[in-house]
Amino acid sequence: MPKEKIVTILMTFTTPFCPMADMLKEMVTNAILEVVPGASVEIEITFEPTWNQTMIKDEDLQRMFM
Repeated sequence: MPKEKIVTILMTFTTPFCPMADMLKEMVTNAILEVVPGASVEIEITFEPTWNQTMIKDEDLQRMFM
């Protein structure tokens, strides 16, 4: 019997009250399923450590403002 593919993601939002939280989780799930079709995607949300701007990679920051 084949093993079930489980992908676990630990992620955070900029605020616990992020209005885009559900959409972001759906986007992450869809991106994972493109790479690992049929996988079970488990998303865990954390706020430790608290998000801050230093967590943005330089290349991502550049893409945001190009």
